[in-house]
Amino acid sequence: MNLTPILYFTVLFVLRVNGLSRKKNDDSSRQITDKCDLTARPQCSKDCSKILACVSRVETPIFTINCSSSTPYCDKGHCVATPGDCSMKTEKTKKTSILCTSKGVFPEPSDCTTWHICLEVGSNSSVSKCLNGGIFDSKKKSCVQAPTNDPSICKTISCDGVANGFVTFSANPAYYAYCFTSAIGVQHTYMYKCDDEENKIFDE
Repeated sequence: MNLTPILYFTVLFVLRVNGLSRKKNDDSSRQITDKCDLTARPQCSKDCSKILACVSRVETPIFTINCSSSTPYCDKGHCVATPGDCSMKTEKTKKTSILCTSKGVFPEPSDCTTWHICLEVGSNSSVSKCLNGGIFDSKKKSCVQAPTNDPSICKTISCDGVANGFVTFSANPAYYAYCFTSAIGVQHTYMYKCDDEENKIFDE
């Protein structure tokens, strides 16, 4: 018995029950970059902005549904108002890793959408980037939606005018950086954090 038609209508029913309608694709030649995990459950696109309608044992989605502006994030096959697990998934970036001065999570000093994971002191970090235009909140250790009317929430560290000295990360003073300028004028930024991030802040 061919179950594909039954699975198709089951998926369609689930999506419509959740208040979603099909986004008609007028360009049938468009290359499909998002893939299903071979199950029939609704899934999220790579950029966490669309729902994929899938059937069992088929990699290509039957169709996709764009999340609306009021619920712009896809999470666990549903469009939601705030970033969820899907939006926390990271993508590889070309951003240079940092030298790990301690274990844990560090914000990228020059880019509020990027963050670092350090597993060993003295090693290079793993670099990750928030998706869907989110910014990294070093207090929550997660990507959050940045208010469009408040660009000041995107904080970075500036070593301008600091040749060899410490500066505080203003978004979270439990983090700080050492601005180092080499003999040939090359500037490096080394990230540090207090040993008790919850109760201590850096005192310049």
